[in-house]
Amino acid sequence: MSTDEVTVRFSRQARNTLLGKGVVVVLTAVVMGLSMNADDRRNSERAASLTLEQYTSEFESHKAALASDVLPPVANFLGALFALAGAFALYELAGWLLGRAVGALQPARADLRAPSDPGAA
Repeated sequence: MSTDEVTVRFSRQARNTLLGKGVVVVLTAVVMGLSMNADDRRNSERAASLTLEQYTSEFESHKAALASDVLPPVANFLGALFALAGAFALYELAGWLLGRAVGALQPARADLRAPSDPGAA
């Protein structure tokens, strides 16, 4: 088995865009995690103060609301398709914008690689 090394080089713009997308993913995960935690806390507080009378008094209205909101499968599919396409477009836009911002903050620098000498053997 060979142990050849592989070097992958990115342009500065590609590296910045990749960094921007990574930051967007991490920030999205943080916001979603905090939102889910806050929702869990609210539900826990409501459950602690909920009585059987309160729970059963609104049963019929909850049942009617659940039964009335039935959509055809095509509508669900199209809704999910547009939601995912929109989320992906926002992710790409945010990653690109953040990459451009990182690039704008970086000072211009000369290429640090040694110049190639076509006469050297």
